[in-house]
Amino acid sequence: MNENRTYNHSDKVKWAVAFLLIFVLLAGLIGAWVVLLTGDKTEDETPPAEEVETSYGGAVIGESVGNGVKLMSAKIAAADYAEYGISTMAEKAYQLTATVEPADAGDKNVDWSVSFVNPSSSWASGKTVTDYVTVTPTSDGALTANVECKQAFGEQIKVTVTSRENTNVYASCTVDYAQRLSGASLSFGSINTVYQDETPVTWEVATNVQGQGGKAQFKYTTGDPKRGTESRPSGYVLQARSPAP
Repeated sequence: MNENRTYNHSDKVKWAVAFLLIFVLLAGLIGAWVVLLTGDKTEDETPPAEEVETSYGGAVIGESVGNGVKLMSAKIAAADYAEYGISTMAEKAYQLTATVEPADAGDKNVDWSVSFVNPSSSWASGKTVTDYVTVTPTSDGALTANVECKQAFGEQIKVTVTSRENTNVYASCTVDYAQRLSGASLSFGSINTVYQDETPVTWEVATNVQGQGGKAQFKYTTGDPKRGTESRPSGYVLQARSPAP
């Protein structure tokens, strides 16, 4: 009788161990599948990193005008300056591509030049245009050229490409300088809007808004050599808003 009980107890232990092993194996398989499926889903749903444009303002290429030649512009990313032979000191750079018409024209060699639109203006007078913007063909007579903006300028600049065979065949485009906001200050009467190097209120420029707290004075600084520091635009007032709690 005791012997039968011993065998029965031994069988129960064996079955318990077997079930435990089966459970461990199943748990391992399920875990492996979960890891694989989760890994695939994460890889598919992870959005690619986007390049953030941190630059703003600076040189802007205008529309092409001319006779028998068309110009197209493409911005050169700062990361590609070395590849295009652009100075690392350039604020912005573009590559211009000229298309000579008709397509079967014999001599398509061209020359590139840069000049102030109004060289006699009060700002441009006495200045050298290449201190601000340069144009460099990728090779002698090439239909492509790189434009570099070295620093801010206050007079419109023109880039011109001219056919060597016929100077009446040409195209030009303007280069303007969009100002960069480099600094700003704000006061509301005697209210101090800066405390411990932090600004506890936000503010915005708006039209036809009646504000509180005294006369608002707003000054901002741009990269425009002609203007320097300017007061707020006429007809605008400033509205202060407390930060969200």
